[in-house]
Amino acid sequence: ATFSGISTFAHAALTGTSESVIFTQAASAGGTTDIEFETADNFIITMGGNTSITAGNQKVGQTGSIFMVQDGTGSRTASWHADFKWTGGTAPTLTTTASAIDRIDYFVKASNQIHAVASLDVK
Repeated sequence: ATFSGISTFAHAALTGTSESVIFTQAASAGGTTDIEFETADNFIITMGGNTSITAGNQKVGQTGSIFMVQDGTGSRTASWHADFKWTGGTAPTLTTTASAIDRIDYFVKASNQIHAVASLDVK
C-alpha cells in the first residue's frame, strides 16, 4: 500500500552485494575523538595519543565497526563515552603494541545505548 508517497511491504529481499563507507580519522594526543554516526557505519581511528571517544548523532538500529589502530609508537589508550555499553559493564583494554588493530563492533539499541564488543589484536 502507498500512503502519501510512503510504500509499505510485508518484507524486502535483497540480492547481490552491498558496501558501506569507512570513515578514517586521526585521534590526536590527549584529545577527544567524536564519532559522528551520520557520517558512516564503519570507522578507522588511528590513535596518535590517548583519546576519549564520544558518539554523536546515533541512529537506532545502526550497526558497524570501529577499528582502533595504534600508531607506530603504540601504548595509546581509549576511554569511551557512557553511551557505549560493554559486556560485564567494563570497556576493554586495547592492545598497546605499535601498529596493533582492535575492532569494536557496535549496535545502536536505543537512544544513548550503543552495545559494543571488542575483538582485540586482530591480525
